[in-house]
Amino acid sequence: MRISPSENWSEYVGIYKAPENVTSVKPMLVFAPPKNSSEASRVFVDDISCCLSGLPGSKVFGSKLKHSGEAQMHDGKIVVDGNIEEFSMSSKPLLLDGRMVKTLPGHRVEEVKEWQGSKDLSGKIFLRWDNDFLYIAAEIEDDSHVLNNLPNILERETRGYMFDSLQFSIDPDNSGKEGNFIQFTLSQTPDGPALYREHTILTPEMPVGVADLGILKNAKTAIRREGNKTFYELAIPLLEIYPLSIEKGKKIGFSILANDNDGSGRKGYIEWSSGIGAGRNPAKYGQIICK
Repeated sequence: MRISPSENWSEYVGIYKAPENVTSVKPMLVFAPPKNSSEASRVFVDDISCCLSGLPGSKVFGSKLKHSGEAQMHDGKIVVDGNIEEFSMSSKPLLLDGRMVKTLPGHRVEEVKEWQGSKDLSGKIFLRWDNDFLYIAAEIEDDSHVLNNLPNILERETRGYMFDSLQFSIDPDNSGKEGNFIQFTLSQTPDGPALYREHTILTPEMPVGVADLGILKNAKTAIRREGNKTFYELAIPLLEIYPLSIEKGKKIGFSILANDNDGSGRKGYIEWSSGIGAGRNPAKYGQIICK
């Protein structure tokens, strides 16, 4: 089956008729850039399903091709100051380099036509961990950085996602179950950088205070602007991400997006994985492997 280039998400259906002596098939995707193309090609793949017909016990099967990344264990001390060289020198980043979208009523998603490409908004995300903290650093290219300059971040209309900011969610056991996530927003406020917990997992054994929504007082945060780039850095105590526990080989669900505001309100966002901007859904998160 040959797939022609398309600017938008499309559904493609192909039918392969196997010879009579074939009793099993192994689906495989092969992508190739257009002939005589000098530009880099990118392919975005979402749900894939296959249906075998005409064989005994035929059934539909499919899988979600998830985004996948890694979080390295860090030896030594990380100083949260907005200088993220200790991350970028040795970590593989999660790339925010897809299309910018905005969410419409009914959780519908639409491309932002005003987006001018990577210089308008794009970025790299780095993850680290140790026995006490989960570290997240970001290098965001943004031609116009608009701060959250409203006085009370606790009120819905002044939350950081309306301004230039990061939103991220964690599914502690990578189950994808409804409600099984902790979600945060990191943004600049009149009082400095603030990490806001928007959602948590309620369990009977949860430590006191961990269920509280609002600004995390014990998180270490830094936001630094240099030229057309904004650098975010934070360290979250693992207790604040309860019941997350981290060890080498652990897989956790994760999604992150960068919001864009050029001065006239939230324009849109670019995400790594999904499950935040168009409705909270941990089943759409990517997977992070702790190393």
